[in-house]
Amino acid sequence: MLTPAQQKVKQELEELQAAGKFHHKAQQEFHTPQPSSLKKWMLSFVGILLILLLVVMYLSDPNESETVAYLVKEQHVYRQSEKLLNETLYEHPVDYQEAKMKQIQLWIKLSELNSTSRLHDHKLDLLHVMEQQQEVLIDLVASKNIDSATINQKMIELQVRKELAFDSLRAALERDNFTYETLEDGSVRYWVHSKIYTY
Repeated sequence: MLTPAQQKVKQELEELQAAGKFHHKAQQEFHTPQPSSLKKWMLSFVGILLILLLVVMYLSDPNESETVAYLVKEQHVYRQSEKLLNETLYEHPVDYQEAKMKQIQLWIKLSELNSTSRLHDHKLDLLHVMEQQQEVLIDLVASKNIDSATINQKMIELQVRKELAFDSLRAALERDNFTYETLEDGSVRYWVHSKIYTY
């Protein structure tokens, strides 16, 4: 048997142990989140990450309508430039100085068009084509009676640059997963949402 003093010490120890366990248990509940709240936080975090990923993917990859809108504008300027060169070469009389100035304006107009990042190389190649067209016009302005060998050389260089521009266009269309085909005359036909475009 325990003496009254021993019983009192035992009782105090039991009370301290009970108080200690209660306090220790309360701290554990405070620091450890419940499984259901942890799941909610994880699902919220994953949801926010997915939304951010979708936004980044949308902003980094231009959509098809932007690409088509740019190509239509670019083609319009390029066709004007091509028409101007053909009229200058094959129609007489022609004001070569005026044709050269129009060609420069068309080059500036094309250079100011905002292309998508994936069409940047194609745009540069097309600008080189238009620069070659300007060189032909400059030669015609400098010497109105230019020999046919020089014109033929410039036209061959122009044809090579055109082929490079169409190669870069096809590469850009392929990168953007456009359905396209190359026609016999070298032009490119591509499809977007069941609409057919020819460049």
